[in-house]
Amino acid sequence: MEIVALMVISLIFTTYLIEMMSKTEVKLVYVGTYKLGKNWFIRGEVAVLEFAIKYFSLNRKALEIELLNYDDYSLVMRLVRRRVRPALGGMEKVRVEIDTRELPIGLYLVQVHIGDKVYTSNTDPKYNYEKYPWIIAVMEPFEMENRSSSKFPLLKVPYGLGVNIHFVIPRKIDLDMMHLAGISIVRMDLFWSYVESSPKKYNLDGYIQLAQELLKRSIRPLFILDYGNPLYDNGLPPSSELGVRAFAEYAMYVVSRLDKEGNIIWEVWNEPNIEVFWKPKPNATQYAELLKATLEAIRSANPNAVVIAPATSGVDLEFIEKLLKIGALRGIDAISVHPYRDNIPETVLTDYKKLREILAKYGLNLPIVCSEWGYSTWSNGISMRRQAAYVVRMYITNLMEGIPITIIYDWKDDGPDINNAEHNFGLIADYESAGLRLIKPAYFAIYNTARILHDYVVKNYTIKDNVVIVEFVNEKNRKYVVWSFGGESEIALRVGWSKVKVTNLFGKTRIYEVMYGMLSLKVSEEPIFIERYNSG
Repeated sequence: MEIVALMVISLIFTTYLIEMMSKTEVKLVYVGTYKLGKNWFIRGEVAVLEFAIKYFSLNRKALEIELLNYDDYSLVMRLVRRRVRPALGGMEKVRVEIDTRELPIGLYLVQVHIGDKVYTSNTDPKYNYEKYPWIIAVMEPFEMENRSSSKFPLLKVPYGLGVNIHFVIPRKIDLDMMHLAGISIVRMDLFWSYVESSPKKYNLDGYIQLAQELLKRSIRPLFILDYGNPLYDNGLPPSSELGVRAFAEYAMYVVSRLDKEGNIIWEVWNEPNIEVFWKPKPNATQYAELLKATLEAIRSANPNAVVIAPATSGVDLEFIEKLLKIGALRGIDAISVHPYRDNIPETVLTDYKKLREILAKYGLNLPIVCSEWGYSTWSNGISMRRQAAYVVRMYITNLMEGIPITIIYDWKDDGPDINNAEHNFGLIADYESAGLRLIKPAYFAIYNTARILHDYVVKNYTIKDNVVIVEFVNEKNRKYVVWSFGGESEIALRVGWSKVKVTNLFGKTRIYEVMYGMLSLKVSEEPIFIERYNSG
């Protein structure tokens, strides 16, 4: 019996040992400079990375830490190459420094090898930011021409490109990150219940400072006049004469205080066509009455104020037509929609065509504004890499259709839960949870697009065999953006140049010789940027 017991104990211990030896934990516990935790760097800063590695091994294991191009995962440099000591579940800290002066502008993936295992993100993640790939971005600021002061932005990149935020008190580092990426508009709720917490007593603390800080960075505010107030109509959307009048007076006050120069865009309510935001159920007639009263109040405060509506969830043609039938949309400056969808961005082209047909039916030729649209990287959503491709394609598709404003939802993840779709729309991490300013690949993709195409406009485009080719021009030059939405495709593009520079979505560049002015290459769902190469 004793022998059997010893054999059982030995088997249990061996099983445990094998299990422990196969389990290695690797976590990136810090990335940033010595002053600020972040994974994006202005070229010339020193990037510091610290890994915590826990393993169970009786043998010395090879440890390698490498930096790869995020575009194609090719090796850029080897950061660490040594052996780690034997350990019985102990924790080892490994610190790496990268001088970003040695790297071109781009997005890079950090890869850790321990023995025969490879890691590119934290093991056993609990939160969404722990699932992010270990990326670092190397960036440089770029200068743009003076931004237009016209009613709507010019169709130049990136003047109409914006993000949605959820904070009132200005956060300097957020605003600086937006400016660095080329973000030119910020959309934010201007909550009625916050401004008027007592009848006819108004408070704009935070909003005045937010508008000032945005405009200081040449970022235009887009404020949403929205949501119920417990002082009126039991907090529901205002429908009584008193409630509608009170909402209009609040609108008049904030426009008179914030928008004397006509620099702000005003949107009346958010998604009144769905029950979430218009309880007990959507009512086009009620919304029309509110819009009419609010529009009159805004015009009395500032006749030149820019007003958009109805900010529908989706391109809700039925709801919009109800408003058109009763004349509710006459007098506004643009039709705003939120064209969310579960499929590819290019399907929005059909929606815009139908919307324009309905507007023409009622004798209106208003611009269309995309005041909210994004894709979530939650557990049942899309990958972060695809999110990056989609937000760029969203923006360029809108430019192709003459849409002057594209607001990406959302600036940052609204929480750390990977299983909550609303927590994962951001271009950057929920830093309140992560404790670090971590960008997602989509942030760099937006920056890279703005950097390469700034001050260019769409001249023309073609869509054929699931391949989109967009020609951008400025006063002197032209560039192309190309992608496929039907899998990898071969293209032949007549450029008329002998050499071209092709920049991938995440910054890697290649130089191609062109035979007889015709460029042939493969394209994927990730847009690439093509321009003439001048060796000088």
